[in-house]
Amino acid sequence: MPITTNQNKPGGYVVLRATGADTLNLVTAATAGETVNSMSISQIVWAVDSTNRWTVTRGSDIVAVLTGSGGQDYQGLRLETDAQLTANCNVALSGGNGYIVVQLHKVSGE
Repeated sequence: MPITTNQNKPGGYVVLRATGADTLNLVTAATAGETVNSMSISQIVWAVDSTNRWTVTRGSDIVAVLTGSGGQDYQGLRLETDAQLTANCNVALSGGNGYIVVQLHKVSGE
């Protein structure tokens, strides 16, 4: 379930927390009266047991496959292509138990 953390300001961040398959799109990332134009992944924290993995996609394109546990800061990097910035952010767990937290930076129109 995504949790917005932008205090009703245009832009800001949205956080997707999941323990299984989940999706975040531009509409669900918006607060009341906000239109989100794009989102880029800024941080990911994850854990998964055994030989399982998290797969993060933007639309149908895989942008990360994560095993074990860890955290990655993409704030200064660009994980997605321009076309992927408007696509749904999907997370999928291959099996077992795990959690993932994906923070995305929103670009919004006013």
